[in-house]
Amino acid sequence: MSCWDCKHFDIKTHSCPAFDGAIPITIAAGDVPHDKVLPKQKGTYVFTRDPRPMKERLRAAGYEI
Repeated sequence: MSCWDCKHFDIKTHSCPAFDGAIPITIAAGDVPHDKVLPKQKGTYVFTRDPRPMKERLRAAGYEI
């Protein structure tokens, strides 16, 4: 489970709408799964796999590949 594979992860800003500022390092490193709503997070965002290939996601974010 990686933030990069989640549909909520913003590839350009490396951020998640569940957290103000940075994604907690324990989640970003994969030590703590984000498959349940956590205390102090915003909203009900949890890991949801983005089915699109990474190249498609990068193009959608404005990167040229």
